[in-house]
Amino acid sequence: MAMRTDWVISPESIIRKALMWKLINIEEANSRSVRDAARSEAERLRDEWPEGQGFGSSDATASVESALRDAGLDVGYVGGRLTRTAMELRKIAGIIARQPKVNAPFKRDDEGYATVTFKIRGDALHSLLKLLSQCEYMGNVGHSFAIVVDPQGGKEYKREIGFDGDGSDRVKDILVNGEPLPEKFEW
Repeated sequence: MAMRTDWVISPESIIRKALMWKLINIEEANSRSVRDAARSEAERLRDEWPEGQGFGSSDATASVESALRDAGLDVGYVGGRLTRTAMELRKIAGIIARQPKVNAPFKRDDEGYATVTFKIRGDALHSLLKLLSQCEYMGNVGHSFAIVVDPQGGKEYKREIGFDGDGSDRVKDILVNGEPLPEKFEW
């Protein structure tokens, strides 16, 4: 196999993403350990990543995680989001631990999709359709994100739910009474 000469992701992009996501500060971004780890990760990907295979946002996130860990920084995933400090991990893990687990083996079709039915009245229908259509729009193009429910609600009410747009999370259809949403759904 011929060795790639172009970057899959550059060392600068790894550092820029870590800064943008507030995983490191400017001093850490300029440190030798972070710069060396970013270069090492970018070189590894350049040498190992298959030619012609796409490199999405989840892949970029994994490269940032790998570089920061190699630099000796404490990072990990909580609620589908890469985060930095052990204190924040413990704080968010406590919130997630109180959430009910939804890993029941729901019946799925041959493509892996499940059908979910809601019975809703009042304005909640419009609100839920806005949320689901935004998940469909953002997630189906490969964007991973977190949905935050009641961000100012305190420990009792705040919930953060991860949606892996590059992974298996997809919204196939949104139907209301068996009919798809209009092409131009009004927000």
